Amino acid sequence: MRRRLLALVLLLPMFAALYGCASAPSVPANPSVHGVIVLRFINLGDVPIHSVTVSTDDGDAFNLPAHRLAHSSSRVVWGVITPGTYRLTALNGYKAALTGLESGSGPVTVAIAKQSGTFVVEAGRTTQLDTLVVQPKPESATPDPNALYHVYIDPTPAPADALLKARPELTEPWGGKAYLGWTPGSIPAASRGNLNSARARLTAAVSPLMVGDRFLAGQQLGVVMEQRADGTVRRYSTGTLGQIDVLCDIGDNRLLAGGEEGFVGLSEDGGVTWRRLSGPAGREHVALLARGSNGKLYMVTRDWNVTHVYESDARPVQWRPIRQIESNGAPSVRKDARRLPTPIEDRAVMTRDRLVVHTQPAVLSSLDLRTGQWEVTKTPHYFVEGLVGTPDGYVVGIGAMGEARYHVYGTTDYGRTWTSVDSFHSMGLPIFVDKQRGYLLAADFSLTSSALHRRPNRMRRTEDGGKSWVTIGPDQTGWDFMQALKVSPDGKILYSVKDGRVVTSRDEGKSWR
Repeated sequence: MRRRLLALVLLLPMFAALYGCASAPSVPANPSVHGVIVLRFINLGDVPIHSVTVSTDDGDAFNLPAHRLAHSSSRVVWGVITPGTYRLTALNGYKAALTGLESGSGPVTVAIAKQSGTFVVEAGRTTQLDTLVVQPKPESATPDPNALYHVYIDPTPAPADALLKARPELTEPWGGKAYLGWTPGSIPAASRGNLNSARARLTAAVSPLMVGDRFLAGQQLGVVMEQRADGTVRRYSTGTLGQIDVLCDIGDNRLLAGGEEGFVGLSEDGGVTWRRLSGPAGREHVALLARGSNGKLYMVTRDWNVTHVYESDARPVQWRPIRQIESNGAPSVRKDARRLPTPIEDRAVMTRDRLVVHTQPAVLSSLDLRTGQWEVTKTPHYFVEGLVGTPDGYVVGIGAMGEARYHVYGTTDYGRTWTSVDSFHSMGLPIFVDKQRGYLLAADFSLTSSALHRRPNRMRRTEDGGKSWVTIGPDQTGWDFMQALKVSPDGKILYSVKDGRVVTSRDEGKSWR
């Protein structure tokens, strides 16, 4: 029976390649002869992995599809299989160029049997395995495309509440009881790789924060990267395996970090050591950490179609929920798993007087820090691309592209009125220093008789709140994937992340280093 199931699954490689996963196995009618396996999977590479193969020593195998785990960059692999002793044997993906099936494209199979010990699947129970982490090796390390990965196994399982939110099938009745009868299925310790090696090889970084003369940025595997004034880089683990997406300086050498799977941590030594704080559930994603002008700390998290707002005193940091905002629409997800990881959409900002949160379909909720009262207004578009704000209360939202340009609007009264902001065919998230001055990296297109041509990226500046932009920088071709711009508190230094490092400009973006 197992061989027939494997043969059926192998008839669908192209379907899996094109859609990122195979169909989930159906639930068997007789729980006395089947078990459920759950594995958490983190892919640090750019080749989408759509399934994981588990096998017995006598050659019987199951190909288990990988599913998205809420807002997380993790995937959850689960399936219904015959009880027995298994080991992880292969990762299955498909390498395709962004422009189509070109040279070098095709199936990729990563053999991992040597890294995996055995585990037992029991009838009528769910075996919750560890976390599997794969990371690409340099292209020059080996000519074999199927050997281009480091493989690590960490004993941290998927957070149960996030798992059950993503895979509600696991709570359905099965033979008079729920699936949630976990059996520890940890892979033997001798098979686990040292994730410090993987952390040291991380190259992508997000959401940089300027703290004095140094920069901090979030990375995958719970890493906070520190880049010092002399360019040296150090990495510190926060103790989570999720990506760190937001950082906040709360003064006195204390920092907050948050990100996937409900993680929020506190450092009291400038980011070197961290301890996890209680608060969000594992299915929530921390989208904003901020210090208000009233001395309070604020956190905004996403939980599928619900946004949660938390508040805390500066000391001690103890989060308490103050508002829950329901969204009307499909949950937000990361747009393209093949590109560098990016933080969950920036739709919450802090100004001097208000905490501002944007939710679907087109609602702006703002908390007045002086009175403690909430105000709810409408937005002209759903700002799917992000939200930015200035200390003096200018809030700008970027919607999806229309027929020719992005829909960009600004408000100085927290959504009571909106004005159109000039936009481009291709643009990043702008940064505003105040209600008038802002910067943007953008490109126009030119139309000839034969084709539409993209012009080079150039730095732009506005002195009228975005009603018009003046080109101030040279050709920035090659900076297409530079992340959102940030500005120092004094408004004199622009900074961003490019190729995994923080780059700065002291001349309004004309030059970078």
